[in-house]
Amino acid sequence: MGVRCDILCSRSPGETRFAVIEDGRVAEVVIARDGRAEVGSIHRGRVVGRAPGLDAVFVEIGDVLPGFLAAEDARSVHPDPLREGEAVLAQVTGAAHGDKGAKLTLAVSLPGPEFVYGPFRPGVAVSRRVADAEERHRLLALTRSLAMADEGLVARSRAAGADPTRLEAAVAALRRRWRQVTERLALPPPVCLDPGRHPLLDTLARLDTLEREDAETVRLLCGTPDLAASMRLLCREWAPALEARVAPHRGEDLFRLHGVEAAIEEALEPVVLLAGGGRLRIEPTAAVVTIDVDSGGAGRGPLAVNREAAAEIARQIRLRNLSGHMVVDFIGLRSDKDLRRVVAVLRQALAGDAAQVAGPTPFGLVEVVRERRRPPLAEFLCDAGAPRPPDPSVAAVALEALRAVLREAEALRVAGLGLLVSPEVAAALRGPLRPALEEAEGELGQRLDLQVDTKAARHRFEVRTGMGGKERT
Repeated sequence: MGVRCDILCSRSPGETRFAVIEDGRVAEVVIARDGRAEVGSIHRGRVVGRAPGLDAVFVEIGDVLPGFLAAEDARSVHPDPLREGEAVLAQVTGAAHGDKGAKLTLAVSLPGPEFVYGPFRPGVAVSRRVADAEERHRLLALTRSLAMADEGLVARSRAAGADPTRLEAAVAALRRRWRQVTERLALPPPVCLDPGRHPLLDTLARLDTLEREDAETVRLLCGTPDLAASMRLLCREWAPALEARVAPHRGEDLFRLHGVEAAIEEALEPVVLLAGGGRLRIEPTAAVVTIDVDSGGAGRGPLAVNREAAAEIARQIRLRNLSGHMVVDFIGLRSDKDLRRVVAVLRQALAGDAAQVAGPTPFGLVEVVRERRRPPLAEFLCDAGAPRPPDPSVAAVALEALRAVLREAEALRVAGLGLLVSPEVAAALRGPLRPALEEAEGELGQRLDLQVDTKAARHRFEVRTGMGGKERT
């Protein structure tokens, strides 16, 4: 069997990007930006205020916005009301999105391939995905023998069939990781104590490669040898069958070679043209994502357009990482039976994506609910509330400018490169994105001169040569 899909891994100053290519098309893009709190990350934060009208507090964790900690997510560990200025150990359970900060809990846990370790929730359990009664009994007995009195352990499906020595080593690894967290509790908040689950793991899980013994149809191509080495380590722990499928890529930029940059631009547009005629209009709002199907004057019947639209909607949901509540308005059909056929196509296309599909409603609408684990793709690249066409965010422009400098340096092999940027981009690179600038300078082997054009549009930048870059020492 040949390669079913390629996962492209690309590191650039300030962020790591992943793209899934299936059947020659970009199916998914994941951006992990440095300094952004990922789901599962553990922080020592500080309470900075109460949420008006809610039994909740805001916690500064070092992210762009303070995290949101509801009382029910705090009481099991901290029964007394939290006071402003108090330091807390908190874990991100929901990604920040829009103008809302990350959702937090004080009931911290550490997931591993075989177990979930809960230092504040004593007790043992076995995942419901372990269906064999005899194996469940064996795992429960082993887990009880491994857990200390004040520990919580949940055996995951990956633990099924594993020998006691391997399971003992897995628990020991989680205890070491927890000690590393607690050893840093003296650091002043806000500080990240554990980065949490790697953002690529959710993608691997959807591709069914975390549990499979044979992953020969999946391949990971990495932009640098260092990135390939780190991906091998990740696979060794979470998806051993994939470790041998990781390879460094040499030559043209991976994202440009496979059309990922063009797919990202497509994913920022509200209108998607269907190959056979017709179009989609995708409009995210604060409460719901609306998706309208339009025949667009196509010469085909509405059922054919709707069926093609259903498959493309599933692709766009994944590509744009849309989540929460979505409402789809298909082209009106004469019979409910035909509409149910279209809904079946949509449900099948989303089957591996942990999305729920309901409908049609009495008014002919279809609803989709998808768990929100990461912000939508547009949120990494555009300003919230920007008019259409989307206005690129300062961070996105600044990081793209650094990528452009590195591409120019690779192509021209010249020294003294610099950037002409807007005042907003210069402020970002000298402020919150300073680590990304320093990473780029490290790759260049010289300081990167920034020149400010006060009249430049924020999304415009220019790579310049002969600007007198100095060797870094």
